Amino acid sequence: MERFVDLHVHTNYSDGSLSPEEVVARAKQCGLAAIGIADHDEVAGITEAIWRGHPHGIEIVPAVEITSGCDGKEIHLLGYLINHNHRDLRERLKHFRYDRFKRMERMIKKLRGLGFNIYMESVRRIAGRGSLGRLHLARALYQEGMVSNVQQAFDLYIGRGKPAYQDKPRVEAGEAFALIKDAGGIPVLAHPKLVHVDKTIPELVRLGLQGIEVFYSKHTPDDVRRYLAIAAEHNLLVTGGSDCHGLIKDSMLLGTVRVPYHYLASLREHVRPTTQSRFS
Repeated sequence: MERFVDLHVHTNYSDGSLSPEEVVARAKQCGLAAIGIADHDEVAGITEAIWRGHPHGIEIVPAVEITSGCDGKEIHLLGYLINHNHRDLRERLKHFRYDRFKRMERMIKKLRGLGFNIYMESVRRIAGRGSLGRLHLARALYQEGMVSNVQQAFDLYIGRGKPAYQDKPRVEAGEAFALIKDAGGIPVLAHPKLVHVDKTIPELVRLGLQGIEVFYSKHTPDDVRRYLAIAAEHNLLVTGGSDCHGLIKDSMLLGTVRVPYHYLASLREHVRPTTQSRFS
């Protein structure tokens, strides 16, 4: 019987609403063989997910999502099969999370300038232990009754080009590739259709890109065919996932993108050992 995986899942260690334990339980209900825990700038939830996944027979793929840039465009990179205990990786991610905090301060200041009575304390309360992101701010605006739903916060105020939007601090793609590879991981371009970077892919390959997220919750069948062709053209590994954030956006995406297991097996074949133990 064919097995399936979902390699793009967020937990409440970043901007998801589900704990690693809850993600594993839902993956079991969906009949998934493996899930990739890919929180934004954070790897702290991976160990908990592995511990919870083992008794359920759910493989946990250690991953991270990093925002980077190339040719002036924002690029989202997924680092798969990383050593999530790699000291240098953890140290750099700590700096990225601090940048997220400062970005949130700037967005809140813009919102207050627009007349919104919103404070960092409200956002931090919602985020809990999570790496701060716009979804936390959108939820705070919704819970305070300032917007009618989470999506409206993006559409009117904090989406790209909106009055309270603030660019996300990012590292250059080459540096992000090196960071992922030094931790033994495989850098993969996340949701390429959403970030409109098809023309940038050859340059990303030159810099060290090794894979592309072909199967994705917002990719149409035509998109999938196009990115499969691009992967073949550039000899890129193929991955896929739902980009599940739990119920934050009122839709449980986990398991809606069912990626055949052989794509994960192919990823594993390309893993390099790190200079530090996976248990350092």
